[in-house]
Amino acid sequence: MASPSQELNEIDSTAYLHSDLDLEKLPLEDSDTNNLPNIGIQHPTSSHDDSDTILSYLHHLSYAPDDDPFSEKRRPVLTTDLSDARQQLVEACVDHVFNALPTHLLRIADMTIVTRNEIWDVARSRIETISDGELRELQYEYSKTLGWQWTGFLERSWCEEYAHDFFKFAIFSHRWGEREPLFHDMPSQVSHGLRPTLPSGPGYDKLRHLCEKAQTEFDCQYVWSDTCCINKESSSELEEAIRSMHRGYSLANVCIVHLAHSLTVEDFDLEPWFTRGWTLQELLAPKFMRFYGKDWNPISPEVSEGGDKANTTILTAITKVTGIPATHLQQFHPSCELLAPIMTWSSKRKTTRIEDRAYVLLGLFNVSIPIAYGEGRKAFYRLMVALVSECTTPTFFAWAGRHSEFSNALPSSPACYDLRSRGRRSWARLKLRVRA
Repeated sequence: MASPSQELNEIDSTAYLHSDLDLEKLPLEDSDTNNLPNIGIQHPTSSHDDSDTILSYLHHLSYAPDDDPFSEKRRPVLTTDLSDARQQLVEACVDHVFNALPTHLLRIADMTIVTRNEIWDVARSRIETISDGELRELQYEYSKTLGWQWTGFLERSWCEEYAHDFFKFAIFSHRWGEREPLFHDMPSQVSHGLRPTLPSGPGYDKLRHLCEKAQTEFDCQYVWSDTCCINKESSSELEEAIRSMHRGYSLANVCIVHLAHSLTVEDFDLEPWFTRGWTLQELLAPKFMRFYGKDWNPISPEVSEGGDKANTTILTAITKVTGIPATHLQQFHPSCELLAPIMTWSSKRKTTRIEDRAYVLLGLFNVSIPIAYGEGRKAFYRLMVALVSECTTPTFFAWAGRHSEFSNALPSSPACYDLRSRGRRSWARLKLRVRA
């Protein structure tokens, strides 16, 4: 973060805004700059005409010890050129829409599938025509959390935060059930004005409950569900969805989880959601989660600022059933250095397709391989080959059990890393491999 003296050197691009005080009317004396608190401010050596005025102004406004630094009478440093600020805001929103949002989302207002382009077309005029007054007020509100040092970095930060809040969407985590609505079952712009009949059945009822929770409890305009928001007839879209799955769950404003066999945390031991392969990254990636039971009531009535990942009761129950420490549940960062733990967690889960045993791990390791359904067990072999060039931890070779049919040096499945459940024989084989 730049020091106050560095901020003064950038005075041509910043302005100190105040609603009541007039710079020209402030009583300025030589002592104003000499008696500043000892906070690191140095009198500038350059001969800016306004330097004494600015320093005195900071003394009167920003460092009065008894004043509220964010009172209505005092405003932080904001950008002078609002046209530049507006352009940065537009660019941040464009970047967020086309790089952070999934390919398709479900618009809650009319239950219609929309693309990124359609989302941006609706929002573009609103963002590009934002008034100067509203822009200043937005900067001020975001500055409360960013602090007084309004640098170029923080300028970009508030724009990114604004975009994240403006395009709020909830992402869904669940187990597939009966009669789930698919991509082509839902209305979209490509329907050419012919609105198809909305689907019915337990799957659509679940989707409707998701939208209700997302809108009423989290103020989201859009939701994403793997049932209806992926065009699985498009191989390119399916591949993008799988490769970016972890990122999508981490960038969503909220992850709503439906536990179809639970009412309380006491039911977690028998909850199938904790046994499925895809739900591992859906558990680790989100920053904010909310768990709902089979009756769509919250698993915990307590509402924490950090969501259910800040709920000790829920975290303890999840750790018990999954073996994942609370620290990783709350702050997971994709890394090959966690290869052994991630493989162990994954080994206790099942996938319908053999290939998915590898694909569900891509985001957790932050690696990428082509998606090729039909290759069977070779998918996991290709994942291990990709990890060889990325992983530097010695635990990469800490496995026991059946080797891959494509390489004697690589394991055949994540279960090979679950050494504790394999017992003493596996430890003996591991020692022999290490000695060899």
